[in-house]
Amino acid sequence: MLTLEGITKYFGSQRVLTGINLELKRGEILGLVGPNGSGKSTLLKIVLGLVYQTEGVFRFQEGAERVKLGALPDKPGFFPGFSLEKNLMLFSGRVKRPVFNETIARLGLIPYLHKKFSSCSTGIQKRCELAAALMHQPELLVMDEPISGLDPAGVYAFRSLMRDWQSNNMAVLLTDHALKELEKICTSICFLRKGIIQSVVPVHEITSKHGSLEEAYRFYNLKSA
Repeated sequence: MLTLEGITKYFGSQRVLTGINLELKRGEILGLVGPNGSGKSTLLKIVLGLVYQTEGVFRFQEGAERVKLGALPDKPGFFPGFSLEKNLMLFSGRVKRPVFNETIARLGLIPYLHKKFSSCSTGIQKRCELAAALMHQPELLVMDEPISGLDPAGVYAFRSLMRDWQSNNMAVLLTDHALKELEKICTSICFLRKGIIQSVVPVHEITSKHGSLEEAYRFYNLKSA
């Protein structure tokens, strides 16, 4: 679905990513974890075409000129004075109404559709942003901190949607600091530090060897300190 080879990024003289090699296949959910400033968001922006890499190449699935891509960037750009429904209608494009209705229902947004985006809580705003990313039913979903700000009900709904995504053979690339949730959602974890990949490990191996993703995170950060 997605292959990255030798991705390196400089901002001026500062190198933020070094020789990133990754492969993401259909049905996989790959989580990027690492300290602040490790290059996670920059890597996502490169995949989304929001910034360009200095070196290296990335390509989508073999033989495909384009891939249906869904995105949840760190600043989605909703209109604060518009209602949730109007914002979502603007983002929905040609999405069929039944799909639109199912997405907002599963994320528990129906009671809030009439409210202005700016008057909603952080958790409801986050659910709205998730709905906009998910309703197009993309083949590849790229998300920057989709879990942060969600309340328990929102987290549960997100987890359920991710399981559906995996069962439908779609691919997800995301980053978040909610390690316990990433452990439940992801199939593999990529540990990043100072723009360099420390390791890419299946979640079942992480839990078998370290007990939890939190312990593995401590291990890889102490190891590379």
